[in-house]
Amino acid sequence: MADANLKAFDDAHPSRSVTIQQSPRWQPYSPKRRAAPLLVPWFKLSGRWLEQAGFHPRQHLKIEVQHERLVITPA
Repeated sequence: MADANLKAFDDAHPSRSVTIQQSPRWQPYSPKRRAAPLLVPWFKLSGRWLEQAGFHPRQHLKIEVQHERLVITPA
């Protein structure tokens, strides 16, 4: 569960920026396939700022998906 004590959180940088990358989705090998691989968006979040915000390694998370918005909270 996220820590309710956010006094240690660095308020000087309350937002972060990442770039969405693209990665080919795994598909079974077929020598007859001629189409380009299906590309899917992905990004990685990591850093001490996640810990400072109250998140911990191996913690289960709930991700709410909205149009152009993701809300990440402890599960």
